[in-house]
Amino acid sequence: MRPEDAYWAARIVMAFTDEDIRTIVHTGELTDRAAEQYLVETLIKRRDKIGRHWLNAMNSADHFQVIDDHVSFECLSADYTLATQPKEYQIRWFEYDNEREVRKPETESNSTGTSTSLTIPSRFNNENFRGYYGVEITDSHGTVVAFLRKTSPAKTEIVAVQRL
Repeated sequence: MRPEDAYWAARIVMAFTDEDIRTIVHTGELTDRAAEQYLVETLIKRRDKIGRHWLNAMNSADHFQVIDDHVSFECLSADYTLATQPKEYQIRWFEYDNEREVRKPETESNSTGTSTSLTIPSRFNNENFRGYYGVEITDSHGTVVAFLRKTSPAKTEIVAVQRL
């Protein structure tokens, strides 16, 4: 299994809360309450073990959103209390030529920090800019690239996320 696929599966597994797991197991109508409790505890531990391994095996920046002039994301391993928030992110912006698959670095807006809300460089926020751009977010576990497309002065959308 590729690490990106395992990460994707771990995201799905981690979405089940303890209460979800209890409810699902309870629908099995086990007659032995101790066996039901054991199954619940085992599944919760297994879920946490899967999440701890795969969400920490690579950069867990996820749930990207464009809000006004910012791109925000969540650190899933920290959100699920499987790890602490990374001490630092390296941020690199770039314009992207989608037809030629070529990146043009936007060096003036590169930064280092701990924020999960990133200000979009003014060049891409300019009402005349149309096209693709992206942000590379690197922490000690790897790099995640979010690709964005601006189609109008008021509309920017996340079009792809790549884990490296």
